Amino acid sequence: MEYLRLANVLGAALFVFLGTIAEVLAQSAPPDEDVTFSSLTMTDEQFLKGDRAGAKSVTLTAKLRLPSSSQAGVPAVILLHGSDGPASALPWNWAKVLNRIGIATLLIDSYSGRGFEEIFTDQGRVGEFNNIVDTYRALDLLASDPRIDPTRIAVMGFSRGGIAALYSSMTRFEELYGSDKATLAAHLPFYPPCNFALEGELDVGTAPIRAFHGEADVWNPVPPLP
Repeated sequence: MEYLRLANVLGAALFVFLGTIAEVLAQSAPPDEDVTFSSLTMTDEQFLKGDRAGAKSVTLTAKLRLPSSSQAGVPAVILLHGSDGPASALPWNWAKVLNRIGIATLLIDSYSGRGFEEIFTDQGRVGEFNNIVDTYRALDLLASDPRIDPTRIAVMGFSRGGIAALYSSMTRFEELYGSDKATLAAHLPFYPPCNFALEGELDVGTAPIRAFHGEADVWNPVPPLP
């Protein structure tokens, strides 16, 4: 019985301690910064042909989060949601993880500015490659921020966002739409659709690419090896 009481006391004390630590961390972390940047809305055909003249300009919103102990020149990760939209928990949770280890994050909303909350129920609402343009324009934004190290900006995307995280590595697309301020330092796609073949898709830059995919994924199955 005494051991049980002691365990209860220690458990309560630990709960209070962890709650205090969480409160301190929440207070010390700087608030999210609402930012905007310009991008393009294009059909897949327009994108692949480099048809900027037929594209529509769009203003997108994003949330910039800096780590609590941030100094000038911190690394950053561009986070791209999937077809479930900007309310998706994945990029928000990754932002917390990355912020804790001293990395700034930019959570892009690729749909609201284009008139949608999600495209999960209709994938044809937004072209598959628009997020690539969004990524390059977000790179412009971060590279111009003196608090961010322009040589250490990576992109991480999930599902639809994973398409941009992966294919933004292609030299062909970088030449058409890439940033003149910086180059992406790493590409981290999570379960990106790879059910298409692109001209020059193996011609990529020197930045590392690490793709994460599950064998049991039936929504975006892993493509068979040749």
